[in-house]
Amino acid sequence: MSEFSKDSMLAALPLPLSGTGRIYALAAAVAESFGRQYEDAGAIAVYAAIDALPDVLLDRLAVDFKLDWWFPDATTDVKRNLLKSVWSVHRSLGTAGAVQRVISDAFAGATLQEWYDYGGQAYHYRLTADLGGKLMSDEDIEALLAAAKYFINLRSVPDKVTFVGGRSKTIYAGLALHTGSEMTLTVPGID
Repeated sequence: MSEFSKDSMLAALPLPLSGTGRIYALAAAVAESFGRQYEDAGAIAVYAAIDALPDVLLDRLAVDFKLDWWFPDATTDVKRNLLKSVWSVHRSLGTAGAVQRVISDAFAGATLQEWYDYGGQAYHYRLTADLGGKLMSDEDIEALLAAAKYFINLRSVPDKVTFVGGRSKTIYAGLALHTGSEMTLTVPGID
């Protein structure tokens, strides 16, 4: 297989087009552009191989792709989902779509509900995370809120954060009640 470059493309031009006229200049510009795209194809191969990369390289790619909402302690599958969606999220920063994409990639079952969907005050939102029977740590809760705050418009305010489907635990509560009335006895003749 021959090497693909600007020179190899220009060498393949038919004789009438290989002169020094405007057509040759156009062909040279197109050949240079194709040559750059061919060189960039190697970088695209890394993106296509995200499903096969080890965890250490995923962390490195997060830095290279400027993935500011990275969760280094996340599972490998979550990291891969975040890396796959990085370009679409960067294109839509500040929108509900970006928030929804990141929180659902990082926290399976998490959803965003805008104020107009539930009749709330303007520019408010709700987050819901379906835990699927798992307990969520305080760090996970903070990460979910931080991810939402990172992407949502600055004017938006969280109304409510709901976690659904966690493990149940019986909580016992007690109450002590003391009732009575005050009474004063006066006994005559006692000094």
